[in-house]
Amino acid sequence: MRRGSKLTDLEKKILLYLLEGVTTARELYKKFFYKANQKHKTRLEVKRRKLINMKKKGYIDYKHYKTHESCIVVITERGVDKIAENMNFLDIDSAWTHLPREGHVQHDLLVAKSARKLYRENKHITIYFEPFLRREFALTGKKRREVYFPDFRLSFIRDGQYSEEKSFNFEIVAGGITRKAFLGKIRSSAHHILFITKRLETAVFLYNYAMKLNRAGVINDQKIERLHFTYADEFFEDNSSTYEWLTPPYQKRLRMDQF
Repeated sequence: MRRGSKLTDLEKKILLYLLEGVTTARELYKKFFYKANQKHKTRLEVKRRKLINMKKKGYIDYKHYKTHESCIVVITERGVDKIAENMNFLDIDSAWTHLPREGHVQHDLLVAKSARKLYRENKHITIYFEPFLRREFALTGKKRREVYFPDFRLSFIRDGQYSEEKSFNFEIVAGGITRKAFLGKIRSSAHHILFITKRLETAVFLYNYAMKLNRAGVINDQKIERLHFTYADEFFEDNSSTYEWLTPPYQKRLRMDQF
């Protein structure tokens, strides 16, 4: 590949989409390749060739998993550097550039879907995924014991500035979470935490368990008031002004813009 080659418009769109997290080849097809007036088989071949070409250029990587029928696609560090050439400001360290571990595909897809919703509905935000937060903590020189990193942190950036106004941690529970990890994430967070669960029953269980820990004195009032719980079907409603979540200790339902 020759140096200085320009991105096509389609490549830019795909890379910008992948900056917000991992996705599936099927999702990329629906978003960027499907055309109602052309044969499905033809468009699938166009998608296949484009992804192969972008992988050869080093912009993306993808992998097939036994637990998921569609291959998983991710932007590479080379792809992040390339798209950064076409943007005025981009925190390249914050991008998701790793393929999921086996068994974590559904979780990581839900993380990315959550991040995309927030990018779509909010201006002047930056999302830092877990690998970045781990590297950031390592630079402090502190011991990692008893530190539980969130799946990602959303930071609102002051208009016209590059300084943070407020931040929230997001925890995605696609399957389950151990009691130790649940408590550890609460204790080690200095921000509001929103737990997004795959199922409503899980959100209710975590809410009730948090209240139980508060009554037992394990979680203090300051921590409990920073916890929020919702489930995927509610969080991904189209109308962002209506989605809310359950917040201890008085079961008040609050929106993010009220914090």
